[in-house]
Order: sequence, then C-alpha cells, then structure tokens
Amino acid sequence: MISYFQNIDKSILKGDTIMKGYTVESGYMGYVDGVYMLFASEADYEEYLNR
Repeated sequence: MISYFQNIDKSILKGDTIMKGYTVESGYMGYVDGVYMLFASEADYEEYLNR
C-alpha cells in the first residue's frame, strides 16, 4: 500500500476518505470525484470532504 501513496502528491487517510491535492498560488487543488477542484485552503477542502 505504501507504493500506491508514493504516486500521490499529498494524501491523508481520514476514515474511508482519501484526501489528495496540492497547494497552488490561488489556494488548494483538491481531488473530488475524479477531478481537481480549487479550494481557498486545505482546511476548506477537508471540510468539504467531511460534510
């Protein structure tokens, strides 16, 4: 399983949710349903996933 996560820019396991994304100049690009979405911050992305 470790080799799988080496290919992800940033991932955090939260229950059964995998956070995946990266920081950009205008915020945080978070992976949601097969596409990247722009969030104001990583915290906003985490909050969106946990809603």
